[in-house]
Amino acid sequence: MSSFLLSQGFIQSFADSSLFVFKSDHAILYFLLYVDDIIITGSSSTLLNHFIKKYIRELVQKQGMTNYNPVQTPITPRTSHSDVGSPLSNPHEYRCIVGSLQYLSFTRPDITYAMNQASQYMYHPTSIHLSAVKRILGYLSGSITQSISITVASSFSIIAYSDSDWVGCPQTRRSISGYCVLFSGNLVSWSSNKQPTVARSSTEAEYRALTSVAAEITWLQMLLKDIYISLSAALVALCNNISATYLAYNPILHSRSKHIAIDYHFVREKVLLGDLTVQHVPTQLQLVDIFTKDLSSSKFKAVVSNLCLPH
Repeated sequence: MSSFLLSQGFIQSFADSSLFVFKSDHAILYFLLYVDDIIITGSSSTLLNHFIKKYIRELVQKQGMTNYNPVQTPITPRTSHSDVGSPLSNPHEYRCIVGSLQYLSFTRPDITYAMNQASQYMYHPTSIHLSAVKRILGYLSGSITQSISITVASSFSIIAYSDSDWVGCPQTRRSISGYCVLFSGNLVSWSSNKQPTVARSSTEAEYRALTSVAAEITWLQMLLKDIYISLSAALVALCNNISATYLAYNPILHSRSKHIAIDYHFVREKVLLGDLTVQHVPTQLQLVDIFTKDLSSSKFKAVVSNLCLPH
């Protein structure tokens, strides 16, 4: 990797051999390499996006999909993911595509939910699953210029959204938790993961998702303190399930919530200490649906736009 970067015009730092710097008349680019982990940043968004575009084009070309008609969403609406379909004779192809797309999802949150679904079938992928990941490539080929947009803010705040489906996995009946975190209006963290156990109600599933995002933003607040950034307001977590919101403040609905594991009540402790405010958000303003379920193209585009992921 070092020799390749040097051949591309990068200069290796004498102070830190893992740091490579590229400087042109109009921009500067920093490339930090540690084993197989890479961080790229710099002064030119155009230059940074060039690498992402090139990566997507190479993935599409490798699968012979340059003439594939672009699609509006990375996953077909109302799709039921299961083990149906003919087993692949060469599952390695599927695993390679999924691995490459997982890496890309670090900068493309709009494919996170689709990748969460695809990664569940790495062991025994079928023709149906291969078609699904190729659809993701088709979506990317039509949204190749899309990227996370960061804007400068005069004050610092953290607002997070959490959501969950309920028993969404047809095999395990486990729910999918999703969240996204906005730092002064900028998307900085997101997640889409299957919950470890079955939730007995939608309230429990939503409360688990709320706890996950509470832990995430607590950690982010600690990280910001370490770099001397103070927040102008308390942490805010938004949830569109009224019962889960009430549960964060008061142990109501005891007969239906007394079985919930103690560690999930971390969110209630943060609320009682005044470190976190939990608020209800109307479903139509919920930004996390993109991480918990497949959406219609119109709904998907609206959420992507609200997350500041412009084309």
